[in-house]
Amino acid sequence: GEKKEGDAQQHLQQQQQKEQGKFAPVVQHVLSRELQVYFDRITALLRGGGGANDEERGLLNAAIGTLQTDAGLANLIPYFAKFISTEVQTNLRNLRKLLAMMRAIEALVQNPTANLELYLHQLMPSVLTCIVAKRLSENPEKDNHWQLRVLASKTVAEICECYGEEYATLQPRVTATLQKGLKATQSPLPTIFGALVGLSSLGPRVIETVVCPELDRIVQRAEDILSNTEKSILALGNKNEQNLTEEERTSREEKMYERLCAEKVLEAVELATDVLHERELADQREEAKRSALQNRVERMLARVRETKRAEAEQATRRPSAGALPPIIKEALKDEAKETTKRMMEAAVKKEEEEEEKEEDIQEGEP
Repeated sequence: GEKKEGDAQQHLQQQQQKEQGKFAPVVQHVLSRELQVYFDRITALLRGGGGANDEERGLLNAAIGTLQTDAGLANLIPYFAKFISTEVQTNLRNLRKLLAMMRAIEALVQNPTANLELYLHQLMPSVLTCIVAKRLSENPEKDNHWQLRVLASKTVAEICECYGEEYATLQPRVTATLQKGLKATQSPLPTIFGALVGLSSLGPRVIETVVCPELDRIVQRAEDILSNTEKSILALGNKNEQNLTEEERTSREEKMYERLCAEKVLEAVELATDVLHERELADQREEAKRSALQNRVERMLARVRETKRAEAEQATRRPSAGALPPIIKEALKDEAKETTKRMMEAAVKKEEEEEEKEEDIQEGEP
């Protein structure tokens, strides 16, 4: 009850005082009674992991929903961060509980009012553990721990997208951690699967630079395992089930799980190549759009140039603004000729009259 809540707050405060490095000290909030009750109810449902019946799963889903949408969680964030971190560290074989914790982190990341910046150093190790840990359930041969690795990979990508701008080193550090699991030659296949899915969730650029150089080696390893386990399983399969020793049964289960791991790794490789292929298709679509736009612009410019050329040719054939039509020009020329002719005739006539007058004057003199 209240004593337990007080102990939890005291423990959280002590842990916060130990935090060093780049992260600012976490502010200790005094919780109201209502918030303490809310915290206890949500954490109880998360610890249960959804139980084994529909009612408990429904209650867990409702709790996850409140973490995703509730706008009043600010004072509870440090408590949830510590709770989730502790639960993951102490329940690495409890798949149901680990899935609940990853769903809780994802919900908090998606809550627009929940700021996780100061608590990423507590949450990120838990998420990365659920991606690359060798074993994440009591019965890995039968439990779907692959689902947990995929969910954690999706969550780490959302965290990098949400807080990558504030922390420029966040995604490079995540990439480096996943790369270690991918490059180590003796990494277990579940670790390789998780690293492949996690790196693929970070986008095509990470795949090209980190994943692609390792693909040939990883695919060859998976193919070799598939070939070898198939022979072993077939050899044991020819024997009657009742005649198998306990050691042979165990060996067959191990070989079948090893085969499943190799198949899952190949599926993760296919996922990575699909992401690259989708990016290539997107690039091709963008290039096609650019090419279509360029062709359209070129056609438009060609039409403009053709229009200008036609206008220029028409302008050279068109009469100038002051020019007269040819028929009028000819009429004016004829009129000018007639005028000149009349003027010349008049001048000649006048000259003749002047000569006659001069002759008459000369005749009248004695």
